[in-house]
Amino acid sequence: MWMLLSLALADPSVVGTHVTEGRLADRIVNAPADVVLLYGGEQRGSQGDCGCPHDPRGSLGRTEAYAEAVRATGVPVLLLNPGNWLNDPVGEGNTLRPDAWVQDDLMVRAIEAGSWDALNVSFRDLPFLGDPEHGPRQLPDGVVSANARGLEGLPDHVVLPAGDLKVAVTGVTLWSKPYLQPAGVEQLDPVDALSALLPSLNAEADVVVVLAYGLGKRAKELASLDIDVLIEADGLRTRYDPVVWEGTVWVRGYEQTQVLGELRLTVSEGEVVRAFDRGVDLDGDIPWPRAWRKRYKRDLAAVREAQERTLAP
Repeated sequence: MWMLLSLALADPSVVGTHVTEGRLADRIVNAPADVVLLYGGEQRGSQGDCGCPHDPRGSLGRTEAYAEAVRATGVPVLLLNPGNWLNDPVGEGNTLRPDAWVQDDLMVRAIEAGSWDALNVSFRDLPFLGDPEHGPRQLPDGVVSANARGLEGLPDHVVLPAGDLKVAVTGVTLWSKPYLQPAGVEQLDPVDALSALLPSLNAEADVVVVLAYGLGKRAKELASLDIDVLIEADGLRTRYDPVVWEGTVWVRGYEQTQVLGELRLTVSEGEVVRAFDRGVDLDGDIPWPRAWRKRYKRDLAAVREAQERTLAP
């Protein structure tokens, strides 16, 4: 069901819908759009589905399959992650557990093999990315944070081409608990950090997109700033329709990307004038590409072996 929201005349017109049935080809639409933002996060280091006993959904493989199918329609597509794509359990000495490090290392490699355009570094991603002993030699392409400081090679934003448009993407996270914050990494106030960055983003790009993790009630403060799109992740297990808050199109991701967001934007003279937001169930009717299934099975076996070593008496 499509639901039109009541908006001020100056606001973009917004429609939201939830797609739950049909094969992959049946779930693809050719609705007009200048750019499509596919969004999903909170994989928590898992390349697989949610593991639910009934109708398990999600996985990197299904996300890639759907993204490839949308790109095949010819519309510019950006694949975005609002955060918590890595796992963060800590062990002795408040350091990342050895099995979690193996899981995160394999997840980073899977992310690099995929087609993600931008990933927000949330406080839950920092224990691995900021680990001076074990962290990757360089960060994956597309990682961003406007309010994390001290992580070498971490940009505060990226500007991505999308057809005739330039799309600036940045990200913010709520502060982490002290024991989760790696040494040398500082997290600034997310609203203050974003406010300071926005003038340059609006000068560089036609559309400004903010990825946010765990902001809670402070998400409204972000949506009140001079941005075009806010994509929020906060452990949500309900499909929310899009809203417009003080001119910002605000959408919310579904935990573990069981439902992939598809935000189709129409832009005129640097302003978003229409937004069609679809939540697409990544269920069994969306096939995993064979290469992604093979990678998942191989990496899952390595993670289980690491868990056995970690938990052994």
